[in-house]
Amino acid sequence: MKNILLVMLFLSSTMTSFAQATVDDARNQLNHVIDSLEVSPEGKDFAFAVAEMILLHRVDSVIEEGRYLQALTVLDSIQVYWKKLTDKDPSVSMYARKGTILMTLEEWQPLLTMCDECLRIHKESLTNKEGGLVYSMQGYAYRNIEKYLEAVKSYESAILYYTKDDNIGSVADMTCNMAYCYGKLSKYSTTSNLYEKGIAKFLEYYNITRSRLLAGEFKVADSYKKSVLGVFSAHLLDFAIFEEKIGNKQASKEYLLMSAHCGNDIAKREYQRIYGY
Repeated sequence: MKNILLVMLFLSSTMTSFAQATVDDARNQLNHVIDSLEVSPEGKDFAFAVAEMILLHRVDSVIEEGRYLQALTVLDSIQVYWKKLTDKDPSVSMYARKGTILMTLEEWQPLLTMCDECLRIHKESLTNKEGGLVYSMQGYAYRNIEKYLEAVKSYESAILYYTKDDNIGSVADMTCNMAYCYGKLSKYSTTSNLYEKGIAKFLEYYNITRSRLLAGEFKVADSYKKSVLGVFSAHLLDFAIFEEKIGNKQASKEYLLMSAHCGNDIAKREYQRIYGY
């Protein structure tokens, strides 16, 4: 019990002003825990697990407030000294939080460096969920610096993990991202095939047919699936733009309408502008 109380004391008192914490603050606080925790190895492992959980919760709170740079500074410091504190490398959860911040800040090269480091340390022990997440972040980074073939390889790796995790929505997302990249590489046949495959996966995820979506007979009750709807609608819009580019007017119209029925405001405006209803 002593170890847990020490961790709680550390987190609740010395980290009260967590959002304003500096690198030196984090270093000194973690060193204090090292000096204070004189317990069995098993007890330390449990205490460190509790500490990590609450530290990441604190980081999440700062992220939710939009203080991304502050969260990144403190998280970087925690990662640096975590190995000294626990004799373990920073966890995948820590890297995932950092990746979320870097994606928000559109810091693509640092994101690639972070993904490479995480995979170097944890590749052999990644869970399916973790593997899918890290490789998808890597894919987004490559895509945004226009390294499309590298992005495709990352998305393919993410799909392998997400498939084993039976995560249909993420498989659909990664497949459509691959399609976008092949479009940028002017591989139009592959682009069309992958978009069709990805859209079919999304329809399976939402348990709806193409004809019902075209008719606007689409309601989503699940809160998480609602949050994914923006991703689905964006891919539908991208596919509509692609079909317009290669001259498939009817297909472009249908995908634009499906995107509008998923709530995409850009698709709604474009459909009304082009077709008048």
